Amino acid sequence: QDSGPQATRFPRRPRQLSDAMAAAAEPFALEPHLEVCRARPAHFEGCGVGMRCDEAVRKGEELLRVPLSKCWTAEAAKSSPELSALDPELLEAVSDESLIALHLLAVRAASARGGAAEEVGAEGAVRREHVKLLEAAEIETLLDWSLEDLQLLTGSKWAMVVAQQRADMLEEFSELEDVIGDFLAGLQIDLQAFLWAHRLLLSRSVHFYMEDGSTLQVLGPGQDMFNHSLDAPVGDEDVSLTTAQGGRRSLVIRAYKDFEAGEQACYSYGGASNGRLLLMAGFVLPGNAFDAVELQFMLPPCSDAARPLFQQLARGLDAGAHAVGSVAVETKSGFMDALPDGSLALHAQLTGGELGPQLERVLAFFRLVRLCRGGAAPSPEELAVSDGDRTIRLAVLKQLRDHLQQMLAAYPSTLAEDEASLRAGEEARAVQVPTPKERRRESSLRVLVGEKRIFAQALAWLDASTGASSGSA
Repeated sequence: QDSGPQATRFPRRPRQLSDAMAAAAEPFALEPHLEVCRARPAHFEGCGVGMRCDEAVRKGEELLRVPLSKCWTAEAAKSSPELSALDPELLEAVSDESLIALHLLAVRAASARGGAAEEVGAEGAVRREHVKLLEAAEIETLLDWSLEDLQLLTGSKWAMVVAQQRADMLEEFSELEDVIGDFLAGLQIDLQAFLWAHRLLLSRSVHFYMEDGSTLQVLGPGQDMFNHSLDAPVGDEDVSLTTAQGGRRSLVIRAYKDFEAGEQACYSYGGASNGRLLLMAGFVLPGNAFDAVELQFMLPPCSDAARPLFQQLARGLDAGAHAVGSVAVETKSGFMDALPDGSLALHAQLTGGELGPQLERVLAFFRLVRLCRGGAAPSPEELAVSDGDRTIRLAVLKQLRDHLQQMLAAYPSTLAEDEASLRAGEEARAVQVPTPKERRRESSLRVLVGEKRIFAQALAWLDASTGASSGSA
């Protein structure tokens, strides 16, 4: 019986089939390298290229099984002939994602030269074939949006996230040029190539939680070509990293339902807000049940004696706020960072359901800040008493409401205005095909509308709680 780490998907956009990809995917060049392959690339109306079942596959049966040794991972990159020639200490300092990116580009460079990659054997063969498919793939993430396009998301965290990601990638590539410039030049790896590889990984890779609590980033040949289905349950049963006797690991995709021969096989990319979907996959979902708004609060420095109290609260931030199976680090409900000046950055996520418990967790931090003024460290008894203090309760409710109002004011338009613009766009799309710019505008509006609706729900909850606390004796 296989067992292993739990998986979570990084969502990707439906594949678009280019002429080059159609040529590369027929026949399916990866099939000889896979342990199980019961689906192959095909074009589907409305969603581009996906994976079509070669035969009937029953629920729970394997659609695809790829040995981990044939997948792209940081360990595979470090042991590849090209990268293993570099200083081991340098490799340890490079991020896992950039190691995989460099490995991808090394194999691509060998193919471009018309020669064989240095990597030999079954692993080298499947990677060479996979790179051909990846080169032909059409990908869109928020990293592909212009600065003008990103202004459509003004006020949302996601406009800032993609700007930071770009800056981080530019900085990392500059550092790599300083240290291994000759290596990069020899493989013709420039900034554009480096960004291409990172966009691939952002869009197509899978992350697994390992037994020790770490995460493993994997890009699996064939796995990256399956489309998302809203019908697939969010969980860890359809995609997994299994471990057989002897410790041999494989990436496995199982059917979440019965599929007939010729039917498109899909799996769930996991619960993700429209903002995250747009960032990583280039698409959004109308009425996304996983819509969320990301918040950040700056808390003042506290004494060393009080810091464990904040850390204890932080450990409970991600408790009970996600649907079953939503276990990705990237979608945590909240976490806390300690900054060099001693202050604390509280990151919180609000979703559309069960807002009360989510807001109460934030209120607990605001209450603790008040109790820790002047370097104090309240005792357990003082903390217990503060829970029922009506004056403190009203103060932190107002404080949180003021914060949310300020965040809402950062958007240049109101919820009503965005909803009207979204309806107008939908009506226009019904009579003519939207341009890429219009599609991006509609996607942005869906992100903004989802976030502002959650803000409105949160403010309504805070108002109701304030009224209840004001009226209590």
